[in-house]
Amino acid sequence: MACVPGASHPPKNAVRRGERKYWLFEAAWAGCLRCVKHFLEVERINSQAAPNYMKLSALDWALYAQEQGQMG
Repeated sequence: MACVPGASHPPKNAVRRGERKYWLFEAAWAGCLRCVKHFLEVERINSQAAPNYMKLSALDWALYAQEQGQMG
């Protein structure tokens, strides 16, 4: 199934669904370039926006996902 930019990759945590930066991180974890580009270029989410629980950028998170055997 194809992703829908801006609608795919919702955070599992209901509270985080209200903050779009967490959607960006979910898309980065999944390795979905189309959705990552949407969040960065259309929604203009800061690529350096870090989740409250850690200080990693979206790129750092995607690279970490690859190290963990995820798509990233």
